[in-house]
Amino acid sequence: MQRLLAEQLTTRVPEQPVHVGPITLRPRFANVATRPQPVPAPAPPADPRAGTALHEAWTVESAAAFAVPGVVSLTYEQVPEPLAALGGTASGTPTREQEDALVTGCSEDGLLRAIGDGEALLLANLSALPRRVRLTGRSAPLDLDPVSWSAVPVL
Repeated sequence: MQRLLAEQLTTRVPEQPVHVGPITLRPRFANVATRPQPVPAPAPPADPRAGTALHEAWTVESAAAFAVPGVVSLTYEQVPEPLAALGGTASGTPTREQEDALVTGCSEDGLLRAIGDGEALLLANLSALPRRVRLTGRSAPLDLDPVSWSAVPVL
């Protein structure tokens, strides 16, 4: 859904840079609220998935989904290591020079996603099953545990 929304928005306003954020697993407000949110709004509870392998793999998947021409920055609730590994700044925003170098790929079932910048490739497995990935230029396949991610240097 993230990729679809990014593609639709960048198509509608091709001359405008798109900045996306905050990106988080946690809902920002009650979707079924029957009255306005109090001001100031109380801090939402901590998401129990934060810091888990699922959250890390989802972050890689999310960054790959948003790698659409015209999307110039991503801001995550917390700066994830995978985004920082792709040259992100302290705020979690990829640098402008990097935008043109990003490449992405996705398995047919949509549960394995890759994003790379020419120096590193991040692979996320959102499946409940282990996955084996064969990478061009490598003799041995890479095995990914269920709901995990891996950073692989580009040869």
